[in-house]
Amino acid sequence: GAGPVDIHANLIQGNLGNDDGGGLRFLMAGNFPFNVYNNMIANNISTHEGGGVSLNDAPDVRFYNNTVMNNLTTATAMTSNGLAAPAGFSSSRNSDLLNEQLYGTGYDCTVVDCFSNALMFNNIFWDNRAGTWTGDGVVGIGLDGDPSPIFYWDLGVADNAGALSPTYTLMQSGDGEAGEGNVLDQDPLVVAEYDSTVRVFPWRGNPNFVGADIVAVELPVTLLGDYHLTTGSPANNAGIDPAGLVAALNQDYDRQPRPSQGSFEIGADEISARFPNTPILYPLPADVAADVAPQAVTSTRDIGDYVIYLPIIFNSFNPAALDWEGDISSFAFDLSTGIEAMDSGNILWKSDLFDADQEAYFTFTDVSATAVHQDLLLKANSLDAGGLMGVDTYLIDIVFDASTSTVQVATLSPGNVRQTHMTWGGISFAVGDQFGARATQGGLVEVYQNGQLIGQADLSTGDNPWAYFGESGQIGMWFEWSESMTPDGASLTDFGGGTMSW
Repeated sequence: GAGPVDIHANLIQGNLGNDDGGGLRFLMAGNFPFNVYNNMIANNISTHEGGGVSLNDAPDVRFYNNTVMNNLTTATAMTSNGLAAPAGFSSSRNSDLLNEQLYGTGYDCTVVDCFSNALMFNNIFWDNRAGTWTGDGVVGIGLDGDPSPIFYWDLGVADNAGALSPTYTLMQSGDGEAGEGNVLDQDPLVVAEYDSTVRVFPWRGNPNFVGADIVAVELPVTLLGDYHLTTGSPANNAGIDPAGLVAALNQDYDRQPRPSQGSFEIGADEISARFPNTPILYPLPADVAADVAPQAVTSTRDIGDYVIYLPIIFNSFNPAALDWEGDISSFAFDLSTGIEAMDSGNILWKSDLFDADQEAYFTFTDVSATAVHQDLLLKANSLDAGGLMGVDTYLIDIVFDASTSTVQVATLSPGNVRQTHMTWGGISFAVGDQFGARATQGGLVEVYQNGQLIGQADLSTGDNPWAYFGESGQIGMWFEWSESMTPDGASLTDFGGGTMSW
């Protein structure tokens, strides 16, 4: 009845295994579930099989969204016959005892998997090199003085006991190349690779009179490559979620949001975007305003891939009505300088709902010292007529409370049920500071100050996850002073946001 063992978000690098599994080994793990995801497994060396990962008697492993690169096998272990073995990921035939436990006596290996056949998808395998022992040294892994070509072997099953079945996997060579969605022989274009090297020397304790030693292990891991993706990587948006495992995960190796651009990357890293990556909505940016006829002040509305300009006539008509809804009377709007909050109230950008990956931000031009709310609103839905909060409203509230110098991620659910998910203390904003937040379809909320991450909250987990984290919605702001406090005013400019383009 116990849940699976999760092995995730690890940097497994620079290790030497004097048998199978230089980086990660499952040895007689039994028929129990293991989830292995979001790991960077690089520059590890095995003297037999699986420089990166090895499975022995582990039939229920799910291996997804990992980056397995630049691992080596040297064929120099006491158990090796000197022939090359899979260098990135290796499996092997199960023991007779385990197979009898799984299938009973009289099992037929042409009908059932008699080896540990992991569920594999969304993984990167690249530049994993399988060496062969010649009696004089190891060839095929690019050592100095070796004229033979490098032998790439990303994944496979030892002793021809079967074949692995990876899908949506970027790989060079190995089992399952024809699997659905696989990306073959395309460099994943990580930031920087590092090629490990070994030296081989006689060792009297080894019946084969060989041994292997890493010579670069003393280098700090920061110098052993950087296996994050660059923006041009073929792994970008090439993944899938066949078992619902990745969506439940909602973040990558660095705890950055997954998916991005509505799709999953292959590998441990999800390509992220700087904050913000959506346009300023109000007031009209100066470079746009300069292109508008001087006799008309305008507001912008985003219609698909186009921006149109709507003239505003200044008389008794409030120009903010075109772009905002909610407690309009609590704010003063100026299409050249921004917005002033004069009393408690909330306003929302009057637009079609933005998608489930969205952000909002503004820049303070005056910061209240007493307001309990100088907030950003995301994924706002089911508002009353006029854009006001009602009993059916649900939204995400990013709270800056100047009276306590805290920032919070809170949610509102129908029935006016409010929940605080995360609080950070000792935070203040000054004139000129940008306050921002983004929320993803997977339930991750990130809060920013001047483009730097303050912190993160996951609305999809915990004792009381928020039911609406995957919804679309409107964006806006909420300013509020306690009833005993006379509003001292706050103002802002460059309100922006919308659907993230990543």
